[in-house]
Amino acid sequence: MFVEPAFGDPNTEHMLPDPVTGETDQQRFGRREGTKPRGGKREKIIDSRIIEQLPLGEVRTPEELEKARQYFKNRKQQARKLWEQRTGEAWPVDPATGKPARASHPRPLADGGDPMFVEPAFGDPNTEHMLVDPVTGETDQQRFGKRRRNTSE
Repeated sequence: MFVEPAFGDPNTEHMLPDPVTGETDQQRFGRREGTKPRGGKREKIIDSRIIEQLPLGEVRTPEELEKARQYFKNRKQQARKLWEQRTGEAWPVDPATGKPARASHPRPLADGGDPMFVEPAFGDPNTEHMLVDPVTGETDQQRFGKRRRNTSE
């Protein structure tokens, strides 16, 4: 039996998109039967209660808070770049870890803070939530815990 020698990458023919569906063989065969293709574009978030700062005194619902956190997570590098543009400085490195400093929201997202407005922070991320607010006499953890208990009832 004679086998014709193959030249180049054997997967090249599977990388060509199908003229009808636009999918490559790898996309088609990598997908399980009855499932949608993975990846693709994220749903665009346009809700101003999620992507912008809320007026003072307004708070986000738990669902809005989760979406605002995810919005920030997906755009963390962009938020850091906005800080760099605002201050004219490079994003600092945490001396304890040698990694970039973590991004902290000066106004908590639950209290309506802008997901893209961050400041560099160092050390344990829980420390800032354990400080007592002079107005209410409660820590962030106590306030947020009350809010969760009240919304779940």
